[in-house]
Amino acid sequence: MTAPTNAKWGKILGRLLTYKLTKLKAKSKKTPLFDEVHQIVSFYDGCLAWVTRHYDSLPLDSRPDKVDLESFAHLQASYLQTSFEFSDKIKVASCPCPFCCFFTEVSGFKLRKPDQKAKAYAHTEKIRYLTTLCEEENITPPPDMGAWLAANPDLVYAISYATYGRALIRRSQFSGKGEEVLVLWREIAWEENHPKRDFNLSAREMVTAENQILKKLKASQP
Repeated sequence: MTAPTNAKWGKILGRLLTYKLTKLKAKSKKTPLFDEVHQIVSFYDGCLAWVTRHYDSLPLDSRPDKVDLESFAHLQASYLQTSFEFSDKIKVASCPCPFCCFFTEVSGFKLRKPDQKAKAYAHTEKIRYLTTLCEEENITPPPDMGAWLAANPDLVYAISYATYGRALIRRSQFSGKGEEVLVLWREIAWEENHPKRDFNLSAREMVTAENQILKKLKASQP
């Protein structure tokens, strides 16, 4: 996992998820976020346009380097669509693009509640990550990765952290979304059904988690 070792990426990944949505509220349901009616074909395009236009107004601790705006916009789009419920039926007459429609309804944002299917997808994502890690490191994978995962409860947090980190890198390249990512996030950033106080995503912790997993996988080699 090379990308998270870069300090620049650590700043982007860690700060994105602490950005307060209340600062993004539109003035009213009739006011476009850009003070104009525009033709944007995707949610990502809207995020990129918004971040580019309001770059200098972003809080310093949440502001990416300009060379990373596209990656930041991908992450922002994925984060918002993954974490919050939004009706595709909502239309805003003044600007019908998906991004403006989303944010003019910000007062009605509802956190998604992952169901059992999402948790099953998250488990599958962990298996996929572990299998890919074995391939990258030329490690013979356990014959039953699911059983190996269940037999190593001490790695639960590390696997969730590293799997989430790998997914985050992928999401910086395209605005993918899926509730399994939300499940992984809550496994590392929540406790007792509430967000951990002052939790910050750490690139260093991602690498540490992956090293712990590799050590255990190598130790289980036949």
